[in-house]
Amino acid sequence: MEDFKIEVFSDEEFYYKKLGKLLYHGFFIVEKDKKFVITDEFFNVITKGMFDEIKPAFRYHFWGRTNEHWRLYNM
Repeated sequence: MEDFKIEVFSDEEFYYKKLGKLLYHGFFIVEKDKKFVITDEFFNVITKGMFDEIKPAFRYHFWGRTNEHWRLYNM
């Protein structure tokens, strides 16, 4: 898969791999080292942390799993 360069909130640069799955219109799930974030269509990271797993919930909400705990988030 193709790699994309993304700046994260801590101003560090990482290379993430696009999974090819659209979460919602204009939002993508992106992976690095088995951790997941959500990006916009320009690959700007919009989540404030990295998750072990991400699943869609309902309109512009998603379930994020960290440390074996699921929480509902609003984008």
